[in-house]
Amino acid sequence: MRSDRTVRLSPHRPWLAVGAVTVAGAATAWFGLRLWAADPTVAHGRQLYDAHCASCHGLKLEGQPDWQTPKVNGRLPAPPHDENGHTWHHSDRELFLITKKGMGAVVPGHESDMPAFEGMLADQEIEAVLAYIRSTWPERARRYQDERSRADAARQK
Repeated sequence: MRSDRTVRLSPHRPWLAVGAVTVAGAATAWFGLRLWAADPTVAHGRQLYDAHCASCHGLKLEGQPDWQTPKVNGRLPAPPHDENGHTWHHSDRELFLITKKGMGAVVPGHESDMPAFEGMLADQEIEAVLAYIRSTWPERARRYQDERSRADAARQK
């Protein structure tokens, strides 16, 4: 039984539905980003990132120029950690290991200019830096990275 209060959208005004969905989606995305920004772990992670990572990976997570072209020493420049890089293609576990123990912990024999932060940063600090980096990614990148992390965790069991 239909209520007399049922709202029907006119077939001549489909843009009303599209507009409502667009506004709702934008509000959700903005609100989600605001929640990330207000998270004290993310705020602390940003401070740690600025102090320990930004000199190579950039204040805006933009990485070094030509980051996909090896330098004279054969090593790659620091990649961006924003959506333009590949950081979001790695699982949480991989990112943590790379940060703590160096790239060789994930890719044996790989040499990198990035230092291992074990002994410099506590595990919780590494996690805070990664939370900050993750907080800057668009929703689609976070969803992809979440899926990679779930699949990686399932393989580790």
